[in-house]
Amino acid sequence: MKQYSVTILWGESADIDDEPVTYKFENEAEKRSFLLGVGEASGWLDWRTIGESNSDYQTIDEYRTYIKEQS
Repeated sequence: MKQYSVTILWGESADIDDEPVTYKFENEAEKRSFLLGVGEASGWLDWRTIGESNSDYQTIDEYRTYIKEQS
């Protein structure tokens, strides 16, 4: 059975030590609905997806490298 999940790094300016949270779903529609809700609820806050082909970052290490480069 195919597994549907999304990994999110929460926070407008997530700290380098912050850990992402993985959410699992029964199907792609549930996952899309969850992300729609996240997008609607975020307002002025921010979040990043990690590990999906269309994610902001492919790994948490990639994000942490980005943060280090910005400092």
